[in-house]
Amino acid sequence: MANIYKRFNRKNRTNDSNLETISPEEEKKKSLCDEASHVDDAITHSPGEEDKIIEALDMTQSVASQLQLILSKLEALETKFETIVTTVNILTTTVDGLKKTVDQMQSAMAAVESKTTELRKDVDQIDNTLSFLNQEVQEL
Repeated sequence: MANIYKRFNRKNRTNDSNLETISPEEEKKKSLCDEASHVDDAITHSPGEEDKIIEALDMTQSVASQLQLILSKLEALETKFETIVTTVNILTTTVDGLKKTVDQMQSAMAAVESKTTELRKDVDQIDNTLSFLNQEVQEL
């Protein structure tokens, strides 16, 4: 059985006055422009729609400016927060240093108390010895 192939000839889609061929990209652009003009015609035919569109644009600009204001305030808060964090870190370091100093002072105080207790015992012993010697001297 013999296969029959028919070749498809593309017809020129241009106006009869224009003999040049139009590329598919140019054809697509032309169809998009035609669609856009239909949309423009639809907008101009409904007068209330123009007001709604302008109102919506104004609202979006207002929202955008409010968002920008919120963003700038958040950036200021972020800067303040970073300052607070830095201050807290400095205070933490200082408190840690003070804790070490207090621990050292407590150790030194314990050593002083221990020596004071020993000195009191020694003084009491000397006092007892002196009392005993005084009694011995008085007996003589």
